[in-house]
Amino acid sequence: MAANPDISLIDYLPPVKVTPNEEKSSTDSPKLKPALTPIEKKLAEILPPREYEQNGQKFLQLVSPRQATRNAILTKEKLLDSRLEEAEARERGICLARREIYSELMDELIRQIAISSTETGALLVQIRDEINMTLAGYETIVESANGFGSRKALQSELGKEEKHSEVQELQDEVDSFKKQIQVLKVNLETVSRREQEEKDALIRRQQEELQFLKRNNQQLKAQVDSIQSSRK
Repeated sequence: MAANPDISLIDYLPPVKVTPNEEKSSTDSPKLKPALTPIEKKLAEILPPREYEQNGQKFLQLVSPRQATRNAILTKEKLLDSRLEEAEARERGICLARREIYSELMDELIRQIAISSTETGALLVQIRDEINMTLAGYETIVESANGFGSRKALQSELGKEEKHSEVQELQDEVDSFKKQIQVLKVNLETVSRREQEEKDALIRRQQEELQFLKRNNQQLKAQVDSIQSSRK
């Protein structure tokens, strides 16, 4: 459980104090359940609330059911740039800090889309989880390959007195694993780039929806003004 959580790219509702008898039930707590709207319940299923502790008091925060405004989106863009700069995230290659921050942004985009369509939001959660599983699998393979290569290199250093053919064989294995590592790194970068493209597409969709709503509001205002003018 985090203490004093950092500013998040995800919009949350104001924190709610959690009493000892509510800790195990979280969002199913009798005291919290009646206060949840249907959309809040759906969002809680898609994006679980976060818990943290402050001055010995535990708090629970549900994701916000309110759609982001244009100003909020611009603010998040600045916050994203600030977080990336503070974390010294690399623009290219494998970077855990960048991945963590963009993963948070992905959850916020899922939240915004789920407000309009919980089914689409749930589908995006599945896509996000599949991407994370794929990346975790690649990372495990890379770590195993690196560890194996290091062990083999050490063995070859200690076994200088062994036959040259055996040393050469071990070196060939190390070279083979290095090539595999390079291939895996390329695959990781490809997955990261694809994830970035999907996030960019989601952001563009949000901006298009904002423009659409703005035009609708202007049309409605014009109709209202026209009706009022005709009554005078």
